[in-house]
Amino acid sequence: MLQQAIDFKKESDYLYEILQHLDADYFSSPTQFKNWTIDTVLQHLHYFNIAADLSLVNEAKFLNFLNDLRRAGKKGKNMVVYTREKLDNLSGPDLLQIWHDF
Repeated sequence: MLQQAIDFKKESDYLYEILQHLDADYFSSPTQFKNWTIDTVLQHLHYFNIAADLSLVNEAKFLNFLNDLRRAGKKGKNMVVYTREKLDNLSGPDLLQIWHDF
């Protein structure tokens, strides 16, 4: 496994350890990263973890995944909104657990 992937997994595990004890309301709090909420950051991480996995296991699905994202962008869809919609508005502790378990 690439060192970069190992490091990303460790960082993800550390983030999970920090967030797993938070109340659900806290996930809507803004962070210093682009003023995104914790939910937005987790949605981004989970969505692109799905993309990374598809790139390894199913090239055709991965390309469709990217084409859908590209088409949405060309239509002016904000990536944060698009990602949230593609994840069926998953948020809070449920999102945290699904992201961590993926």
